[in-house]
Amino acid sequence: TGQVKEEILARFGELGLHVTEGRLVLAPGLLPADEVLGADGRDGSAELTVCAVPVRIETGTRDSVTVERADGTSEMLDGLELDAERSREVFARAGTITRIRWILGADTVAAWQRTAPLD
Repeated sequence: TGQVKEEILARFGELGLHVTEGRLVLAPGLLPADEVLGADGRDGSAELTVCAVPVRIETGTRDSVTVERADGTSEMLDGLELDAERSREVFARAGTITRIRWILGADTVAAWQRTAPLD
C-alpha cells in the first residue's frame, strides 16, 4: 500500500540513506545514534536492503563504503558516498553488487551523537 511505501522511504531517511544526484549517500543523523550503533556508539549496526542489495551500517576507524560483487571481488571507497556508476548498478538490480557495507568513522559517529535528536 502507499502507507507501507511511505514508511519504508521514511525509515531510509531516518537511517540517513539518501539519493543525491543519482548517488547513494549515507548521512546519518535523524535517529539517535544509539538506536543504530548501540549504547556506547561502537558495538551496534543496522541492516537493510536497497533494491534487493543487503546493506549494513557499522562503525570503524574511518568513513568508507565497501562494495561486494557477484564475482567475489570487493572494492573499498573512501567517504560515505557510492558513486553514480555503482549506484546505477544497485538501482538497476543488475545482480553485480551483492552487498554494501557502510563504515562510519569515529568523527562521523561523534558528530552524529552530538546532533541526533534526544529521546
